Amino acid sequence: MNEPSCTLRRYTTVPLIPYTPAVSIQVAQWLLERDFGIAAGVGIAVEGLTVRDEIGVLSGRKAPGRKTSWDFFGPPRRREFIGVVWFNNSHRGATSRRWVFEVYGRKHLAAIRDMATEMSRAFDVAVTTRLVDEMTRLEAYFSDFSW
Repeated sequence: MNEPSCTLRRYTTVPLIPYTPAVSIQVAQWLLERDFGIAAGVGIAVEGLTVRDEIGVLSGRKAPGRKTSWDFFGPPRRREFIGVVWFNNSHRGATSRRWVFEVYGRKHLAAIRDMATEMSRAFDVAVTTRLVDEMTRLEAYFSDFSW
C-alpha cells in the first residue's frame, strides 16, 4: 500500500492522484505523431489540444509558421478533411468503449480502416468505420460559414 502522497503542513497527508490526459488529447497526440492534422468536427483546423467529444482528421500537418489562411499569393491549398473520430455521441452510437470514425471520401476508406485497427489496439477500444460521404471534403475556414 505504498501510494504516492505528499504532506501538507505538519500532520496532513494527502494521496496523489495520477494524471491521465483526456482521451481526445491522447488521440490528437497519436494522430500528430503520424503526421495528420487535427480539426474540429466541422473541418476547421485546431491549433491546441483540447478536451472534445470528437476530433476531425486532416491530411498532413499545417506548414510551420503559417498563422492565417492567406499568404502573399492568396489562400493556401486546403488539406483534405478525411473524417471525424467520435468518442461520445449517442446519435452516432459512439461511447467511451466504442468509437466511431466517420470517413469522407471512398478513396480514404481502406487506409482509415487500417488506421482504425491500429487505433483500436493502441487505445484498447472498438473502433467502427463508416463511409458518410463518397466525395472527399476539404479543410474549412471560419470565413466559410455565415454566422
